[in-house]
Amino acid sequence: MPVSFDNAAPPFGQFAGRAKWLLAAKAAITLALVVWLLRRVDWLLAVQRLEQADKGWLFAGFLLVCGGLLVTAIRWQAACAAVKLSLPFAQAVHHSWVGQFFGQLLPAGVGVDAVRGWLAYRSGHAADAVVSSLLLDRLAGLLGLLLLDLVAAGLLLHDASSSFALAGLLAGGAMVGGFGGVLLLNRIPLPARLRLRVFGAVQAMLKGAEKGVLTLAAARTLALSVLVQGLFVGAVLLLARAIGAPIGLQAGFAVVPIALTLASLPISLNGWGIREGAMVAGLHAQGVGVDDAFLVSVLLGTALLIGSLPGGVLWLVKPPETGKPARR
Repeated sequence: MPVSFDNAAPPFGQFAGRAKWLLAAKAAITLALVVWLLRRVDWLLAVQRLEQADKGWLFAGFLLVCGGLLVTAIRWQAACAAVKLSLPFAQAVHHSWVGQFFGQLLPAGVGVDAVRGWLAYRSGHAADAVVSSLLLDRLAGLLGLLLLDLVAAGLLLHDASSSFALAGLLAGGAMVGGFGGVLLLNRIPLPARLRLRVFGAVQAMLKGAEKGVLTLAAARTLALSVLVQGLFVGAVLLLARAIGAPIGLQAGFAVVPIALTLASLPISLNGWGIREGAMVAGLHAQGVGVDDAFLVSVLLGTALLIGSLPGGVLWLVKPPETGKPARR
């Protein structure tokens, strides 16, 4: 039976206080990590390097970041196709970019999915199909990262930073396993009555996502996930070149995917602090100075922040459609 969010306010209200505390905790973690990193950086040198940066390479890196954000919208559209949800390209781009905008101040990944999912529902799409598509899209995104993490682990196999690679693999494997496990909840052998009470509200969502995994559209979703992460690695290399940081292709593919995987953990605000700490640790082990590693990471985060700003414009000039959502 299709699921409706219209009567979801009371349950969510019961957890509002807890959610505020969790958000405050994640904000505190982000602030603590950023402050710790700031104390290790020579800011006079960092500012000097930024002033001397090649603006052309900076802009090229920014364009690759924007390209990555666009491909994430296309990836979600492919995930929608895998669960038989027809999401127009314009809506996929609009909802994804608005989600990226609001996701800058929300837990990594979770905030983006919540916003774009709500917008898709308000646009008239069935709630169970929307959630199924988001589950599949998030799983594909994490799998894409995990594949590149395996490449990174191979590059770091005989390196002093093998523990860094292990951390990325463990984090990526745990998240992929978690999302994969959610899709298998329907297969838990529970009595019919108990199953209905526990999983009745989400059964259609899980079934849709589970069926979508074995489709050609899902394979396309995974391929697009790898492309997204490749674009972000390329962006880091271009940003590094702009400031003259000695980050080569091997170092980029060895460090950036693992840093992005760790930043995907929902323990900070949009990965801030976690991403910078991971980039500094990984790149420093590759012989890159702390100042360069931190500056490149901040430039990547800033490019993601600026690249998400069109979502705020889209939210203002084209608000979500009103009216009674369709039930499918």
